Formats: sequence, C-alpha cells, structure tokens
Amino acid sequence: MKKKVALPIIITGSVVAALLLCVLILSLITVNPLKTVIGDYSEVTVYLTGENARQPNTEESRKAIKEGVDTTKFSVMHAILEGRFAYGAKFKTEKDEDGKQQKVMKSGLELRVMSNETKNYMLKFSYDSLRTIKVQGEEVSFDNAYVVVYDTNGEIEKIEIMPYEYGKVMGNPTDEDYAYYEMPVIEIWSTTSGLYNVLNDYAALIK
Repeated sequence: MKKKVALPIIITGSVVAALLLCVLILSLITVNPLKTVIGDYSEVTVYLTGENARQPNTEESRKAIKEGVDTTKFSVMHAILEGRFAYGAKFKTEKDEDGKQQKVMKSGLELRVMSNETKNYMLKFSYDSLRTIKVQGEEVSFDNAYVVVYDTNGEIEKIEIMPYEYGKVMGNPTDEDYAYYEMPVIEIWSTTSGLYNVLNDYAALIK
C-alpha cells in the first residue's frame, strides 16, 4: 500500500515551484532604460578624459559602441535584488534653499561648453530630427544628448542624460537666448560596465 504524501509537503513543494518559476520569468524579462531614452540616433561622439572628442571612424568601432549600448540592459530580477523597483526616466532634482525639490537644469551656455574632465567617458548622441520623449508625464524634445558613462561594476546605478536642441545652443543664438534657454537633466537606472569596457578598448585603439 502506497504511503500518502502529507498535504503540507505538497503545499510547500507547490509554493517553492511557483517561486522558482517566478524567479525564472523575472530573470528572462529585461529592460534597457538608456536605449529607451536615446532611441535610434544618427551619430555618436565619444569624449575621452579632458576635452577630446572623436566620432567612431570605422564600421567596426561604430558597431562596437552600438553593441555596448545594448549591454546596458538588465533583468527585472536583477533590479528587484538591488531594490530598484522603478526604472523609468526621471528628472534629476535637488533641494533649493527653502528645502523644496527642484529640477536640476543645464543652461544653454553650460551645454555649449560641455567637456569631459573626469576619469569617466561621455557620449553625445545626435539625431537627424527632433526626438521627443515623455519624462514623468512631461514632453522633452532634443536632437542631441550627452550621457556620462562610468563603470557601475555590474550593479544598477543612476546615470545622467543631458538633452538639448542644437540650434538653440550650438548655432548662432543671441546672448538673450543663452540667458533663457535651459534643459532638465534626466536620470535613469542602468548598468554600464559593458559599455565602459567597450569605450576603454576604443580609447586604447585611438591613442
């Protein structure tokens, strides 16, 4: 006569199986906030340390950087394990003198003289036409965007994106335009170790 399996064991086994299935599914679902924000760009410029800026000049180097951007994706399970439960684009904020949260803005002049003076890399994505995205319910339009890239050591960390319209910054704007034009800094969660390594290899090739 077969011994009956105790009900608690059956229930425990079912719960464990369900949890394992849930973990598997969440591990297979990936998101890429950086790619979502930058979309399909026409050109990318690489800023090394200091003020050096170069466009990838071979098909191989352009492909490598594109693939580097693809590596910034991460699984939903990875995000949950690091306590990242919302990974859509958000405006970077800081407290003003009254203690209220305000958007961090970049002026036209700041954007015009942007350079990379850190040990990290910076990319500038350019577009053939104006790109519009929604950030926290607000529309943001741009045809260029700076992205600071550092080694996140495989973890999901915040990175900054600074979008702007070329004609309002780099064209022939008046002094008054400089004084009033500004754009918000956008923050996203990303894991940029793979992209950082690609840029390391690229920097070594062109030195």
